[in-house]
Amino acid sequence: MLKRLAILIILGFMVFLSGCTKEDTDDCVQGIQLRFTYMLNNQQTNLFGAKVGMITVYVFDQAGKYVDAFSSKGVDLTNDYVMTLPLKSGEYNFIALGGDLLTYRVGEMFDSQTHKFVPELVKGKTSIEDFSFLLDDNPPADLPVTLTDEISHLFHGLLTHFVAPPGKISSATIDLIKDTKTINVHIIGISYLDQLLSKGIGNRSDFSNFFDIHIASKNGRYIYDNTIDSYAHPLIYKFRQPTVLNDTLKTNTRVLRLMAENDPSELHVSYPGNDSFYSVNMVNEIKKIPQYSDQEDFDREDEFTFEIKIDPSLSVTITINGWVIQSIVPNN
Repeated sequence: MLKRLAILIILGFMVFLSGCTKEDTDDCVQGIQLRFTYMLNNQQTNLFGAKVGMITVYVFDQAGKYVDAFSSKGVDLTNDYVMTLPLKSGEYNFIALGGDLLTYRVGEMFDSQTHKFVPELVKGKTSIEDFSFLLDDNPPADLPVTLTDEISHLFHGLLTHFVAPPGKISSATIDLIKDTKTINVHIIGISYLDQLLSKGIGNRSDFSNFFDIHIASKNGRYIYDNTIDSYAHPLIYKFRQPTVLNDTLKTNTRVLRLMAENDPSELHVSYPGNDSFYSVNMVNEIKKIPQYSDQEDFDREDEFTFEIKIDPSLSVTITINGWVIQSIVPNN
């Protein structure tokens, strides 16, 4: 009896093996193991485990149709983290979004020009070309949309035309780009504006509310390859409540991806009586620094600090990340 049972077990195992050698490998071990890196940073090391607290992968098949999404977060996301996807053999495209996505919506953009967006993906129907992720702005009738709350950090990665052969576990790596940047504004020498305040246009005792500082852009909507949708709504990024210490005011905000070419993002600093104290295209000004010339240079940087230094004559020196950009005399 035991001998017969042993023979049956061996025969069953041989049948299993023979099935894996035929063209139909549905019963064989399948799957894709994804690893993630975040290498494009100014520390020139993998910061995935240190900076990305949540990862979501959206899978599309060879025809570009949506298959499924997989997420992971928390302490498991070290540099050695591996996400195993229960997928059969075939060709796939992967879009990875890092971060908690709390201030974003992910879904299908049916018509970008008319802003027809549905915050869901339909398996077997949604095309990768219609995949969109955007700020949860729900634009009102009046534009631009003003963002008063800080947006959450966002990372993007893309892997296309990955082929998983039959009968074995496949592996791939997706490298992430950080889409969010911190913009710092420091104004030094604010007490030298006293002569303007004497004209009754401000209150020196409260410089924290003296300046209007904001960024105007159109970068809140993206398609699958991390490029900006040309029909994205105009946005206003408001800065945090400033801190004032001695003669220096500091504030910051978080913005979405700065593009090295044709970026419309404008930084505006004004005060009562002077609507154009400092108003520039941020990317054009940053590109005056030798180390920032292409998209990779912009994506690598985490912060940009605009320092506005006022002297007793009210002339102004501008530096960005420590580089002197220009000297100007503001309009009075």
